[in-house]
Amino acid sequence: MKQVLVVIFISMSAALFGQSGKFSPRDYGTISVHGGSILIVNTASIALASPDFLTIENHHLRVNAGGGVFSAILFERERGRQFNGTLEYYTGKNGNHFEFDMGVVFVEQLNSNDPSPSFTSSPRIFIGYRYESTDTPIYFKGGLGFVELLQISFGYRFARKTS
Repeated sequence: MKQVLVVIFISMSAALFGQSGKFSPRDYGTISVHGGSILIVNTASIALASPDFLTIENHHLRVNAGGGVFSAILFERERGRQFNGTLEYYTGKNGNHFEFDMGVVFVEQLNSNDPSPSFTSSPRIFIGYRYESTDTPIYFKGGLGFVELLQISFGYRFARKTS
């Protein structure tokens, strides 16, 4: 999984430095890499988001689905895979946005002392800042969420060049 994240990060960096001109503020979906931590719970994931299915002035709504890995140190060390689906709402202008995401995360726990995986689900919430410039298709998100608390995300917008 770490190798996949590195390849995506390098590809997104190459896209950032290889592009010039302005990009449309409207995109055709996104791909992003997320990380989150409160030291006892850590996550890393990749997500795809749809194009906005509802846009009213500076208010945008879209769906997002992703998957990744997690590790936790609660009563014992746990690790596993996670899959999530969220509804993203963001609003703002000039590249600066407030974002609120809400959805569900499905967790498959893979503990070393129990060979059979266990499945659980929990709410997924994110509230934070999103920056997306028309100068580049790359965007950044940072904020607070449940369950990791601190979350950051870098993404690539599939946007059309305007010049």
